[in-house]
Amino acid sequence: MLSDVPAAFQITGLWGSRLYSSNLEQTRIFFQEILGSEGGITLLPATSKEGKRVWGRGSIDHIAFAVPNSKALDNIWEKALSLGYERELYADRGYFRSVYLKEPGGVRVEFATLTPGFTLDESVQDLGSDLALLPRYEAKRQELLRYYQKQGVHFKKRKKKIMKIKVQHLNGRQESKEFANVEEFVLLQNREIPALEDSAKVLELEIDGQNREFEGNIAALYFELSK
Repeated sequence: MLSDVPAAFQITGLWGSRLYSSNLEQTRIFFQEILGSEGGITLLPATSKEGKRVWGRGSIDHIAFAVPNSKALDNIWEKALSLGYERELYADRGYFRSVYLKEPGGVRVEFATLTPGFTLDESVQDLGSDLALLPRYEAKRQELLRYYQKQGVHFKKRKKKIMKIKVQHLNGRQESKEFANVEEFVLLQNREIPALEDSAKVLELEIDGQNREFEGNIAALYFELSK
């Protein structure tokens, strides 16, 4: 579903963000310790005026920095703990993982992985044309579809691939599992505790009613299907 906004007026990036800190020096140290440098960050002192503030249209809740993979994200999470910074949340969003930290000046900062990405279950050309849901929300698919239909939003129906796997673990134990589709398998394998152990050898693989020949373990299968 391509945007009907003319290319010249589409948002393709952000020029930058301003961080207003109530503790300028500690904020500087936070970014230096967590990121290894201050990079191109400009710090501005926050107003000292008291009173209630209301977000206006276009306000941003927090900013996010991209990290290449889960290992780099884990390093930041552990580093924040060892340095005594406030850790708010470690989240698995399926399409990416992220951590939320609160720096000493009161700014919420997110660090998020670039992988596996939003093209995990849709091509770039088809992004937004189907209602892509994480496995934990699949039970509400029809409810959500009815809601969007009332709003005049109609999604294309995507052919679902039923996926069945039989594996053998290192201790000889065999196990069979079914997934609603290939996308669900990839999403669940990308979690902290995957659906199947990476070391398990694939004995049988069936996708959309067809047997597939595959030699290797679950880690290799995940790599193959998440390309």
